[in-house]
Amino acid sequence: MKMHIHIGGETERMVELCDVTLREGEQTPGAVFDLQDKLELAGRLDNLGIAQIQVSFPGLDAQRLDEAKAICSLPLRCKTEVMTNGMAEDWRERIAAACACGPDIVHSMVDARAACVSAAARRKALAHVKEICDEVHAAGKLCNISFIGAFDADREGLIGLIRGIVCCADRLRVADSYGIATPEDVYAMVSAMAEARGGQPSALGLHCHDDMGLAMANMLAGVHAGADFVDVSINGLGSRAGNVPLATCAYVLDRVYHLSSGIDLTKLRELSQRTGELCGISVPPRTALVGEQVFDEEIDIHVLELLNHAERRGLRPETVGGEAHALYGKLTTAQVLHSVAQYRARDLTENRIPAILASLRDYSLSHRGEVLDEEGLWDIVDEIQKNEIVP
Repeated sequence: MKMHIHIGGETERMVELCDVTLREGEQTPGAVFDLQDKLELAGRLDNLGIAQIQVSFPGLDAQRLDEAKAICSLPLRCKTEVMTNGMAEDWRERIAAACACGPDIVHSMVDARAACVSAAARRKALAHVKEICDEVHAAGKLCNISFIGAFDADREGLIGLIRGIVCCADRLRVADSYGIATPEDVYAMVSAMAEARGGQPSALGLHCHDDMGLAMANMLAGVHAGADFVDVSINGLGSRAGNVPLATCAYVLDRVYHLSSGIDLTKLRELSQRTGELCGISVPPRTALVGEQVFDEEIDIHVLELLNHAERRGLRPETVGGEAHALYGKLTTAQVLHSVAQYRARDLTENRIPAILASLRDYSLSHRGEVLDEEGLWDIVDEIQKNEIVP
């Protein structure tokens, strides 16, 4: 299948981002949020401009239901969603408990593999999904039907099932639950969903996992095929390799494909760093867009551009609330030393430059994995010039 990813157009198209950090983020081994953390993150996400927050997957656990109720009661502009298991025997009780938390949307998941194993299974699943929708609507909530394992299931059977429920479900989501899909798979699935929807108003959604490193590519393929909303998580937190990172998704949709995610990009780095602090899993320093070192440079040609022509750089750190820094060490050249000295109006003794460069290389070898910022550079320069070390 040939797939052309050209999403933007003359008319700005809105793609809603549903953040699942408060639910799936806690499925990251070691990640933990208490109620105050969740309330803070919900407020930050709302302030960021997120369209929807997936609050919890509480089942009938009293503590988690109380947490969901507390989050749903916040004065948020975004939609809130509570997840339920539509396959459980006590699904009615779970939906009732979720509705009582006060969300805008009740999300009920259905195993696409089991539902599409035969024609009889599809008929049974169709009747059951309609019951779920009726139950949710009777409580005055929107209903999101989510097909887990969608890319393991028989696609024709699943599309037939979707065609039967677009008249009653407000939102339909397919999940690549184990990160096995390719962009071509996702494009074909969402395109078929869009065709099956016909003229019905049901919104189409997508949940991607990054087990093969394809979550972002799959998300873009889904948006290109017509997905109305996509699931994201802060820092990509989630089961195994995680989900589509909120920051990367928002930036790429807005700045690369000229769509509208509704996100204030300047707050992304602060949100990512704060989330790392709260859950106990810090952001790797070279994480795209939000890592502490992701805009830093050491190679001479990039350092020179950073010092002298920062406006030429295509991706500006301030766009996402970040900063760029020049680093010094094994790749530093005499030209870089002259440039930074001129930039800072500092003295640099010409015959000391070889000793300075040698010292920088030695530092890199003896401090593997560390970086030397400008303050560290001048410590070395000043020490060599003070002691008049000649190579």
